[in-house]
Amino acid sequence: MKDFSKYSATELLKLLEQGQTTSLELTQFFIQKIKETNPAINALVFPLFEQAILAAKQSDEDRQQNRIKGRLHGLPITI
Repeated sequence: MKDFSKYSATELLKLLEQGQTTSLELTQFFIQKIKETNPAINALVFPLFEQAILAAKQSDEDRQQNRIKGRLHGLPITI
């Protein structure tokens, strides 16, 4: 799997737009990173990984159907 942690949000969106990656691939990558680092830093109190995977799959389907819902559509984020 590609190391997406080296990319900016703009670069990740470009990869999505060009079909070089998928929202699911990005989401799975960042979930793995969170699982590796969160125990030490406790940044995520309520990780919603299953919901993130479902949303990523929907985003990929939307992108295939040209139903993009905004500039950040498909980019995994957390707050």
